[in-house]
Amino acid sequence: TRQQIFEPFFTTKTARAGFGLGLASVQQIVTAHGGETTVESQLGAGTTFRIRLPAAASAGSRRADSVIPPPVIRFPAGTQVLVADDESMVRRSVRRILEQAGCEVVEAADGAEIVGYFKAERRRPDVVLLDLDMPSPGEQSIQALRYYDPEVRILAVSGQDERKGRAYSAGANGFLAKPFSAGKLVHAIYELLSGPLAAELTLTDIRKLKR
Repeated sequence: TRQQIFEPFFTTKTARAGFGLGLASVQQIVTAHGGETTVESQLGAGTTFRIRLPAAASAGSRRADSVIPPPVIRFPAGTQVLVADDESMVRRSVRRILEQAGCEVVEAADGAEIVGYFKAERRRPDVVLLDLDMPSPGEQSIQALRYYDPEVRILAVSGQDERKGRAYSAGANGFLAKPFSAGKLVHAIYELLSGPLAAELTLTDIRKLKR
């Protein structure tokens, strides 16, 4: 467990609790500030986390900018997202995030399953969240989806930045790098739907986006 606790979406909690993003976010923030996070744990005794950060600069040289938490967005009822990822924990966490934002979620575990969904006589999802790092080539899955539905909106996801260009060349509408926060995920999907669905968002949501 200790070897995996900093991995995005890894969690030991039940299916209805925890996203597995807490410690992954902590490590990402600490690393971005030039620090490090260590953990010491003994069964039955407890666990200690230590965060080491570089000494702060003087007040006059500090950056004044700050990161503002993204606004909460509620999607119109019936907005459907197809989540394709071979990791069940990732699908579970992403599903909970999107359902809390008002989306309906359909899951697929590999490229063949997602293509099969499009071949069947079913409703087309509004967005496909497609992991490029699945065993089946993600780029080929994008091309197959374009064959069955040229208008489908595809948000490609990968922990490998070099796959960003390949995703766009294969026909993806957007790219989201792992690990991502719940806010970034919701915003990325909102951007893909900002055309036909933007008018259906509440005025409060639109005002929040403009801030």
